[in-house]
Amino acid sequence: MRTSIGYAHARIGHFSEAEEQLLQALTLLRRLGSEVHEANALIALGVVHEEQDRYGEAKEHLERALHLHKRHHEKAGQAHALENLGWCHAHLGEYPEAVETCSAALKLFQDLNDRDGEADTLDSIGYTYAELGNHEQARTHYESALTLWRAMGNRYDEADVLTRIGDSYAASGDQQAAREAWQQALIIFDELVQPDAQLLRAKLERQQSC
Repeated sequence: MRTSIGYAHARIGHFSEAEEQLLQALTLLRRLGSEVHEANALIALGVVHEEQDRYGEAKEHLERALHLHKRHHEKAGQAHALENLGWCHAHLGEYPEAVETCSAALKLFQDLNDRDGEADTLDSIGYTYAELGNHEQARTHYESALTLWRAMGNRYDEADVLTRIGDSYAASGDQQAAREAWQQALIIFDELVQPDAQLLRAKLERQQSC
């Protein structure tokens, strides 16, 4: 129950409350010896710390979660732990580890036919390649994620990855392709009445003024 409350607080940005509930849940789950539920709570806590840019702490929780899920042969849990762990590696500048970890997550998600997890992981790999300056590889992975999110009707993530595709084109010097991707994303953000629209509109205006 406290794990669910922690998730609820995290979804609305109440990270301190989420962390408090999840730490209480972990204490209880460890007392009960429920390792699979403990691993799930650790993943949730890792995500909360990721949202606060506390990647070192998140990494520790996710490594423990991965160990527990492996012990109990929980493939879905392993996949989610690996994907989030790869995201931590990328933000800590550990790029080879990020690609390796996310690639392992990707295979598990594909085996499980979990298209949402697959898309998230492709997006993470794309981000890692973008950070490495390999924008062609970044766009290959972003576009694969885009195809999946469009097929699932996930409009927000479709717009989000279109924004990153635009960023990648801009970093490669192709300003026209960047603008086209950003404009596609802006249409969706406007339709969804998302605050991201204003940030993207400002980016387009800055590009036009250059």
